[in-house]
Amino acid sequence: LVILDLILPIMQGEDVIQEIQGNPEWADIPIVLMSTRQSARGYKKDDFPMIAKPFKPEDVKNMVRQVLGLP
Repeated sequence: LVILDLILPIMQGEDVIQEIQGNPEWADIPIVLMSTRQSARGYKKDDFPMIAKPFKPEDVKNMVRQVLGLP
């Protein structure tokens, strides 16, 4: 599981997504976006699960459980 912010200092989140999805060994790794609404403008909520900033630790915990299919 990768929890990814879209705005990064060196490489943008979109580039990281392309790297992950373009590598056959990594392509099945689930990606959860962590972002403000403004930085996520190019993504629909169905593209990737998203945790909106600001968030609570419980939000992250629940999203990880959901994405990984944990109780």
